[in-house]
Amino acid sequence: MTGFTHHLLYDPRDLAFLAVVLLASVPGAAWIGYWFRGRPAALDKVIDRHSEHLRRIDRLLLIDSLTGLRNQRALEDHALPAAVRNVRDRGGALIVTWLDFDNFKALNTRLGQRKADQVVCQAADRMRRSLAPYRATDEIFRRNTGGDEFVILLPGANLEKAGEILRNVLTALHSMGVSASIGAVVAHPGNLPTSPKALLDQAEQQMYRAKHAGKGRISIAQAEPEEAVHDRPVLAIGQPAPSASMTALARP
Repeated sequence: MTGFTHHLLYDPRDLAFLAVVLLASVPGAAWIGYWFRGRPAALDKVIDRHSEHLRRIDRLLLIDSLTGLRNQRALEDHALPAAVRNVRDRGGALIVTWLDFDNFKALNTRLGQRKADQVVCQAADRMRRSLAPYRATDEIFRRNTGGDEFVILLPGANLEKAGEILRNVLTALHSMGVSASIGAVVAHPGNLPTSPKALLDQAEQQMYRAKHAGKGRISIAQAEPEEAVHDRPVLAIGQPAPSASMTALARP
């Protein structure tokens, strides 16, 4: 037994494995505490090492593996609730936008998954760069893995600034042959819905309004406190950008 414990003292990986197994029970936790008495430095080293691994894993779980953008979990569990709390506590405005590529499913079917993924990656990079002048590169999220939906949060932006930012996003996409429709809702302390996710639902509804108006457009409306609103006044539906074929992106 002496040789076994001596080996553990010099192998933190074995220590971590033993700790996980034994900590599954209260007696095991008590035994671990007794065994490590007098060895705090070794225990701290193991805890620090594995805590850093867990932090790295947690960060990776918030990133979309294809585009490198933050993913739906990062949006719905962290960024959006934090942005809504900020509006509720400090005032100001939050514009939530939902962007969807036009006719992308047909392109995906025609070209195949690999080339469609290339389109998504290039488009994500263009959108990120178009947001850089507004310091909003961390506010774009890929909404669904394997899809072509994105959400952009614009905290503190007014309608004029939001329109400028979103037009630049559409222009960046059109420059590489992608048509997209954007829906947006403007939230402030007086019209915040109960659930932050309701803002996403309302922005999605506006995106479909933009598509029904002819695609390649931006539709913006005031947010509503209710969880689902179908007939809210539309503040603006922007004109489409010049159309372009998306197939250009599929070329090697």
